[in-house]
Amino acid sequence: MKPQPQQRTLTIYALLDSPSLTGAYHFEVRPGDTTGVEVSATLYPRKSVDKLGIAPLTSMYLYGANSALAVNDFRPEVHDSDGLLEQTGGGEWLWRPLVNPHMLRVSSFTDEHPRGFGLDQRDRAFTDYQDEEAHYQRRPSYWVSPLQDWGKGRIELVEIPSGEEIHDNIVAYWVPDTPLTPGKPFNFSYLLSAYLYTPLWPPGGRAVATRTASISNRSGDNSRRVLVDFWGGDLNRLGATQPVQAQVSAHGGDISNITVQRLAENGVWRVAFKLTPKGTQNVDMRCYLTLYGEALTETWTYLYSP
Repeated sequence: MKPQPQQRTLTIYALLDSPSLTGAYHFEVRPGDTTGVEVSATLYPRKSVDKLGIAPLTSMYLYGANSALAVNDFRPEVHDSDGLLEQTGGGEWLWRPLVNPHMLRVSSFTDEHPRGFGLDQRDRAFTDYQDEEAHYQRRPSYWVSPLQDWGKGRIELVEIPSGEEIHDNIVAYWVPDTPLTPGKPFNFSYLLSAYLYTPLWPPGGRAVATRTASISNRSGDNSRRVLVDFWGGDLNRLGATQPVQAQVSAHGGDISNITVQRLAENGVWRVAFKLTPKGTQNVDMRCYLTLYGEALTETWTYLYSP
């Protein structure tokens, strides 16, 4: 059917059929500076489904500022997205920078009544990539907003090792705790937003860069220097003498030598600290900035694998 000049939406219907379930989908596409796709679906399980991924997003991350990957390339960074963004049911904003791991990694972020999640491309300058063909600085970010209560579950982030930028090696999706049972319909709906810039997600300060480096070349010393840069929100109105503090914690490692400073060159607030992993186990870190006990930024969360 040919659309009329006054129409501003496009409706798409789709059917799903597989050995384990069947289903019907309704997509309503709304173009604009932020393009929205409202998704409604009803699934009919034919057999028990223990794990269902809702609102799957895929992307590519080859390397970036936080990458330990040795590359022979003229480009400083190569990725379609550089982090997973989440707003929990409690209202906390979480930011997990992506990596191109040496081995398959699956991270879970348990939650109840999630408010949204997405794969974000934050580095928006041509100088970040120096790629006149791929234009990675123009790749859209994607955000999923549930349109009903999704209950208890988890966001899973899958990071797959890749040696080429032609592969989508990043996957994120929501997994409900309640399994699907045969003969019982399962309904869900969400709004998928695609954008380049938005002031909505998140509204406060953001982690805009993550960098790590080895501190010592001595055998047996696996400590690292970690730098996290924050920018935006109320941070941009604070002078360098304000008593901004970093709340840093780690599971699987020790944190020491924490410093916070406002960089005179660009106004970015930089947190630096020493990380000492405990043996060879992964270290799960968290960091955010506060002023007089009030949070100024999202929570940066990072998984370091020795």
